[in-house]
Amino acid sequence: MTDPLLAHAAMRQRALDDHMFAVDLGGAEPSTFRLQLFTAPDARPIAIATQTPTEGMSLTNGAERYAMAVWHRYFPDDAEPPLWIQRELGRNKAIFQLVTFTVDGRHGLTSPQWRSVPDETLAQLVGVAVDPGRGEGYAEQESEPVGTLHYAVAWVAHLPRPDPVGRPNCMPVGIPWWRRLVRQLIPNHRIEYCCWYHGGNWHKVSETAIRLVRQCQRNAIPADSIASHVLTQAEIEGLTGWELDALDTIVSPADGIQIESDDEGHRFYINGQHRAHALLDAGVHRTIVISWQVSTDDGAP
Repeated sequence: MTDPLLAHAAMRQRALDDHMFAVDLGGAEPSTFRLQLFTAPDARPIAIATQTPTEGMSLTNGAERYAMAVWHRYFPDDAEPPLWIQRELGRNKAIFQLVTFTVDGRHGLTSPQWRSVPDETLAQLVGVAVDPGRGEGYAEQESEPVGTLHYAVAWVAHLPRPDPVGRPNCMPVGIPWWRRLVRQLIPNHRIEYCCWYHGGNWHKVSETAIRLVRQCQRNAIPADSIASHVLTQAEIEGLTGWELDALDTIVSPADGIQIESDDEGHRFYINGQHRAHALLDAGVHRTIVISWQVSTDDGAP
């Protein structure tokens, strides 16, 4: 069966290769990624975004805002954004992914959904070779060491209130306590088709993540190697497709659920609000969270 994406196939030319495309998201430094634009007469433009884990908000978490920035800057008169394809080099499976959106007003995008794009499909779609790397013009941001990577098991019902940016319509603001309680007592195992986050079995994914992470910890696997060990073992056990991709987002240091606390004890997300929302909706009991433990001068964590 022919991939419907190939309806957009054309012999395009690379019209732009910005190795440090920057988007100001309100942080101390703008977030960056490599942006390659491919165009052809009477064909929808294609934007290829490639990013490392040290460039600010990830392509996954910032998909809507990044695509809107490119749409507004380079194709302001088009009724829809360019086809948006991303590749996150920090993930264990650095694959190309097509991200589709719902157009919401002029240059507004919501409800991102992801699907993998095989290399051969991408080559047919674009019509010319696509450089999958970060590019020679990449300038790595200097940052202070964040500490030691740490994996822990957390009760999902105790996670902070998620309020994901650009959330799909199926993710209303917040999860009230009564809804959390109901889902914990009556878990939801249905597979939904509203968005990627509700498109699979988070119960199985979280149980697999906890079991395999603990196995690595018992075997004294270094923390920075746990993700690759977990994914390798999961593939050996037969995990594929959505479940394997979801497991990757749980155990990957670049994508895992990360929560910190401010000086007043208020907890907030560094990463993972969409997944936290989906886990709460499903009534998953426990999952893996990631933190970076900073050592003090005396060596004590």
